[in-house]
Amino acid sequence: MAFLDTHPKNRLHVLIVPKYHGKFLQDIPDQYLTDILPISKRFATILTNKASTTDNEEKFPFRILQNNGIKAGQEVEHVHFHFIPIGPVKLGQHADSTDKKVITQELEEFQHYIKNELSGGDRN
Repeated sequence: MAFLDTHPKNRLHVLIVPKYHGKFLQDIPDQYLTDILPISKRFATILTNKASTTDNEEKFPFRILQNNGIKAGQEVEHVHFHFIPIGPVKLGQHADSTDKKVITQELEEFQHYIKNELSGGDRN
């Protein structure tokens, strides 16, 4: 399962969550972790094709991380992985807007786009 973070570090900050519940990474059986990197790669591909950044060297830099334990920054007692774009992310014509209404609308449109792409939707 994947969804936009409710407290994002950057636009398009996505959480990727295994279906198996476990507080720590070592609690999750391997078979429930096998999709994490392929899903992350799909997000990277989709976002690289759709979004652009102001970084001329890399079209869409990002990081994937998992906070394992309170001292590591874990705030939720369920293993999840953060897919966080690095730098200013430009999604569309209102990329520099700080208006929450505009940002919310833009993210909803992008969420629809991501769902469509992940489900193998219309490629036209």
